[in-house]
Amino acid sequence: MPGSSAAFLYTCVRTPFGRYGGGLADDLAASALQGLLAKVPDLEPGRIDEVILGNANGAGEENRNVARMAALLAGIPVSAFQVAANGDLANWHTGAPGSIPAVGGGMDLAIGAKNTYVMMTLFAKDGSPKLVPTCTYPLTGLACVSRVYTGRATFEITEDGLTVLETFGMTVDQLADRLAVTLR
Repeated sequence: MPGSSAAFLYTCVRTPFGRYGGGLADDLAASALQGLLAKVPDLEPGRIDEVILGNANGAGEENRNVARMAALLAGIPVSAFQVAANGDLANWHTGAPGSIPAVGGGMDLAIGAKNTYVMMTLFAKDGSPKLVPTCTYPLTGLACVSRVYTGRATFEITEDGLTVLETFGMTVDQLADRLAVTLR
């Protein structure tokens, strides 16, 4: 429920102290999340908005958002909030009061990578587009995204604008009708 302060707890699981199969904290947390999903088979992973872990500490090269990495490892989709037509990326916070920022390695990747490819859902749960003329959420990186992969289309972002490389179940005209960006 975006913008809602309501929280829904389906069930809970506890992890042991230590390592899971020699893994790191996110591997252990991913195992717990997979166990949680197995306990509640009617809960679709794509409907999970946030994963919050208590007392999860990363160390060294693992020092990042452990909950976010565990969600990825457990198969819970984590998506960019917005990508702008010029390649700006909003991937760490919605700016909504009470929401928890997902600060992690995204900023380092967005700024330091030669090419940044984003895989995301094209539309938010409320149907609004996530590929936008200008990001309205706090930015992770400026003009850093060069390609966007979604379940509806693949887009390339260049200085000349957005190019649709491939579509899936929608035509370019249908995409243009739902997006507020110019497509080539």
